[in-house]
Amino acid sequence: MFLLPLPIYYLFGTFPSGILVAKIKGINIQTTGSGNVGATNVARSVGKKAGALTLLFDISKAMLSLLIADLIGRGSLSYIAFAGLITVVGHCFSIPGLLKGGKGVATALGVLFYVNWILALIALLGFALVFFYSRIVSLSSLAATALASLSAILMNLPGNTWISIGLIAWLITYRHKENLERLAQGSEKKFNFGNTA
Repeated sequence: MFLLPLPIYYLFGTFPSGILVAKIKGINIQTTGSGNVGATNVARSVGKKAGALTLLFDISKAMLSLLIADLIGRGSLSYIAFAGLITVVGHCFSIPGLLKGGKGVATALGVLFYVNWILALIALLGFALVFFYSRIVSLSSLAATALASLSAILMNLPGNTWISIGLIAWLITYRHKENLERLAQGSEKKFNFGNTA
């Protein structure tokens, strides 16, 4: 019974927030900038307000997905976290040939907020500290993801919750493989606050 709704969580993850927000401005975000549909590329290519809206939508879609999982799973944190993993998979690997997936950071943040708000705050703090010193979004995102995964283990969350959080962290790291290459080469772009549109 608990496995039947998995396609629902996946479909929530595929909701193309960045594509729709950019399209309102007449921009095809999949062919603009880095081509990524996440909030960072939207912010760089469309404007900071559009990027913030994309971030909000991606966080919200994860929390709505997990609200359904919470009801179906009768409050089981392990099940909710697993549903969160499926939601992030939906975001990262959206419907082939129809939608282009993102890197899953904002969607994962929505999962963390629903699973355990302390985990989300730890991730945000980690992001903020690394971003303050580096101004590199990808590096900050990877640091936040790793910190959240480690914290989930140390907090001894119920059942297999920490496994789902760890798999989300691995997935996000995998999706950042090109960023990791640029980081190693020293060519990863820093975030520019100049565009405030």
